[in-house]
Amino acid sequence: MKIGICNIKKTILSFMIFNAILFAGTFSYEKYPKNVYENQIFPITIKSNSPINSHIEFVFDVNDNIQPISDKPIIKNISDTQRYKFFFKSTKNKVYTPKISILYDGKIEALDGLAIKTKKLPYDSKFSGIIATNLIVKTYQVSNYNKEKNIIMLSLVAIDGNAKDMHLNLATKEESENILQSYDNQSCSYYAIIDSSIKSVDFTYYNTVENKFIEISIPATVKDSTVAAQSNLNPDFDQFEKLKKILYGIVFILSIIIYIKRRKPIYIAIGLIFLGFLLLSNMPRQSICVKQGTEIYVLPVRISKIDETIDSNISTPKLGEQNGFVKIAYKPNKIGWIKIENICKD
Repeated sequence: MKIGICNIKKTILSFMIFNAILFAGTFSYEKYPKNVYENQIFPITIKSNSPINSHIEFVFDVNDNIQPISDKPIIKNISDTQRYKFFFKSTKNKVYTPKISILYDGKIEALDGLAIKTKKLPYDSKFSGIIATNLIVKTYQVSNYNKEKNIIMLSLVAIDGNAKDMHLNLATKEESENILQSYDNQSCSYYAIIDSSIKSVDFTYYNTVENKFIEISIPATVKDSTVAAQSNLNPDFDQFEKLKKILYGIVFILSIIIYIKRRKPIYIAIGLIFLGFLLLSNMPRQSICVKQGTEIYVLPVRISKIDETIDSNISTPKLGEQNGFVKIAYKPNKIGWIKIENICKD
């Protein structure tokens, strides 16, 4: 009798496994966190359980409380299957990821959303608001704002993190610009106005690999207070640009010398390419008209100090463009930024 019951159980189990395999979806969740911190950027990976030979479209239910940072996933091919990684940002409440409809091979498949718990970080008085596996300060610059204040610029890259949430408790004004999400990295330019008495800017970010706050210290001493020195305002003074021009010239000359010795046309072709680069880098810049009364900003951000005002319409070279601002030379050796709307219309 016991043998018969065991056989029945085995038959039922086999039937369940067969049905699970038969009716298993092509897509499934492979990796996702069980819980996250407030305002944390986190990944969710979807796996295809069989090869997909056509275009795939992921459609997220817009009625859910959060949406992916980008609807284009990072795709990795492993053996005959693909992994699709999406990034989301948590809120203060429990996270419910959206239901996903997946269109492929003329079919449609649905994945239910996920419920992920949200928790608070322990208090840290220097916390910048950034949660990441790593935070990199690529460059920084400190300049005079006025007699009492300085302005600091940080170029940040957060790996698996929220760089645009950067915050300093000691800042009287602050702003993040040039926010860029590239795969699992988020970068931005952060500007803050701080007291000129501050000699070091100290802040922390929460490292999700080490599960602790990591402190970063940036010297807040002004090395050069001239406008041309701030945030690489004048590309004509850019040492990297000068080095590029010198490199183009050297490669051109070397290509000609090698051609004379070896008589191979490939060297002439290489030389002409770098000669073209050299000529393009020395072409005169586009000239623009700037309206009378235009305010000149020290930096291309709204919180920037206004250096002076244009007395009358002027024609000047356009040196660059960023964040809705245009870089101009408005006096000999004087460089600044104006808003795009202050350019004269034809």
